[in-house]
Amino acid sequence: EAEQRSEELQQVVDFQDEQLSSLDVPAMGQGIRAGLLDAVWKAGELEGQTTEELERARGDLEQQVATADFTGLALTALDEHVFVGALEALEEFETQPLVQAQLLNSLGGTLRALGLLDRALDPMERAIELSRAELGDGHRNTLDSINNLGLLLSDQGKLDEAEVVLRELVEVGRREFGDEHEFTLIYMNNLAGVLEGRGKTEEAILVMREALNGLRKANGNDHPTTLVFIVNLGNKLRVQGKFDEAEPLLREALEAFRRTLGNDHANTLKSVGIMGILLRAQGKYGEAEPLYREALEGFRRTLGDEHPTTLSAIGGLGTILKIQSKLDEAEPLYREALEGSRRKLGEEHQYTLTNLSNMGSLLYAQGKPAEAEPYFRQALEVRRRTLGDRHPNTLTSINSLGLLLKNQGKLDEAETLLREGLAGKRQKLGERHPSTLRSLNNLGRLVQERGKLDEAKQFYREALDMGRSVLPNGHPDILIYVGCLAVVLKELGSLEKAEILARELIQFTAQDSPELAKHKALLEEILALQADAADNPAEQIRKSDDG
Repeated sequence: EAEQRSEELQQVVDFQDEQLSSLDVPAMGQGIRAGLLDAVWKAGELEGQTTEELERARGDLEQQVATADFTGLALTALDEHVFVGALEALEEFETQPLVQAQLLNSLGGTLRALGLLDRALDPMERAIELSRAELGDGHRNTLDSINNLGLLLSDQGKLDEAEVVLRELVEVGRREFGDEHEFTLIYMNNLAGVLEGRGKTEEAILVMREALNGLRKANGNDHPTTLVFIVNLGNKLRVQGKFDEAEPLLREALEAFRRTLGNDHANTLKSVGIMGILLRAQGKYGEAEPLYREALEGFRRTLGDEHPTTLSAIGGLGTILKIQSKLDEAEPLYREALEGSRRKLGEEHQYTLTNLSNMGSLLYAQGKPAEAEPYFRQALEVRRRTLGDRHPNTLTSINSLGLLLKNQGKLDEAETLLREGLAGKRQKLGERHPSTLRSLNNLGRLVQERGKLDEAKQFYREALDMGRSVLPNGHPDILIYVGCLAVVLKELGSLEKAEILARELIQFTAQDSPELAKHKALLEEILALQADAADNPAEQIRKSDDG
């Protein structure tokens, strides 16, 4: 009888898992939309409307609801009318703590996957407490629940808490299962993601390489878990600026995801988005934009408009548009992302802070520095407090505010910030990271504006020399460094070197670019100065040592 009871209870657990895993929120949202249209049609029939009137009314209604978030509406309905009741129903299993723990863990995982992060915390914590009491710290059920909690804390932006939870999990996994067991490797992968979020990039990559090598051996290259690991490692290499190492990994994973899971699978869409980010970092904006659009359309369709992943994708598309000076297209996306993240995630979540910075950058690009400054200051203040002064995101905020202040003429505060940002990036990201190089160039511009031309030349030269070692000729960042160095060399009288750089600018600038005319004007000015110097030998000799 006891054995039969155990089997029956396991059937209950399996049934809930099956029901929760089969939830298709986008399909529910489309069902709500279809039901609304059908209800309006039937109401019109009862009023005696003609077929033409009914079709016209239906078309009008379809236009009115074209941008409505039916997926989000379905999710709200599930939360209020299903999940609340489900949590209450689980109290009936109080005398069966193991079953209750499994049910709570399953429900918590579903709530997290659907973006209901606050709702997920309580059932996850209760599942861990019950599993530990009944099974011990090293049992698979306990570890599975702890893993889910660590991922939830990461999603909530509580990275310090998540790191503690996941480090403990990896240690227990190594002890209980061994270093190359799939469970241990998965725990390592999740820990690496949190380490990356906390700015511990080098440690994250070491952990990821070990985990990926183990998983390729255990499961093969096309296994879904292996592909997730490949994406994670490729993305971390991208963040470090190691684009040549990152690209083949990310392309391998994206091609395999499309082939094995289809274009609308969550892992495929995430891989699409990360590939777009890499192409953007490489300056391939035309290739990147379609990937950003594909990812966002897929996430809106499958997760709804206010899921954290969707909000991140909205901001990402805004950024690639802003970079291409499509400011009118970028603005509504940035505003949607900021409002949504504030509402769903809170003022101090990292997505919200990223969206604050993005909004400030857009306003600055639109020529509204006074409106932009509060966004930059708020993002920096919260990042210093929650992430520390040397986190990559904090350093980005330091640099952004410094640039804004420079262009407002507040040079003392700007220089302090830009020097702090450069020192932090040298330490955390390395000398050759693209972000470090941009900070070098930005500080060069500031000291040039203050009349320190020799110091500016040193910053520009370092940025260009380092940049050539990691970026291809013609990369947008390289052209910026070339242009800045050419101008300061011209000012210092090193005209031959300035001419070479100006000609490089023209060579790699597209014929339809508005920058081309500026570059040609720079070259003409340099050539004119050379002609004047040829007529004044004493001046030519005086300046011959500059540069």
